[in-house]
Amino acid sequence: MKVANAIVRRILIETRSSVDIITWDCVKKMKYLGMEIVPLVHPILGVKGQEVKPMGMIHLPLRFGDKAKVRTLEVDFLVVDVPIAYSIILGRPTLHKIKAIIAPYLLQLQFEADDGSVGTKPGDQQTTQECYLISIHPSLLCGRHPVPKSLRAPERTRHSPRVPTYSPGPRPWSTSLLWPPP
Repeated sequence: MKVANAIVRRILIETRSSVDIITWDCVKKMKYLGMEIVPLVHPILGVKGQEVKPMGMIHLPLRFGDKAKVRTLEVDFLVVDVPIAYSIILGRPTLHKIKAIIAPYLLQLQFEADDGSVGTKPGDQQTTQECYLISIHPSLLCGRHPVPKSLRAPERTRHSPRVPTYSPGPRPWSTSLLWPPP
């Protein structure tokens, strides 16, 4: 997904969030010239129920999809300076504007493109696992400690990790299941 002039990878689609959120670290990395943060004084309720005071609100262009099926719009983000695994949290306001349909099983987001057709934005399983690991082990967020090999997402291979591969030959469990019983 492209935000302003940068491609952002770690985006959480959160249907329970009533605001769109961007982290201060992400804003700093963008170096977008048209940025103006409007200060805010109203706190928001964080993920774990704690109070978070946003730095302000910023208005940024956002682009979903690829060159063929794209949706471009302007989004108001709350800027927060808290260490979280995600760079952006997209909430209901943006999801409603793009008429999003979320398919968690497929790890996919469908949206209405600018020309009225349906565009799709697939998720990335490896990035999802990295964000999950960072949320469990916050020390990984700082970049000081590399992700241990035991916690890394498996590399993609020819076979899907969800589909077990069996050696050819008889399967012992097939002979023990007799229905109806004798």
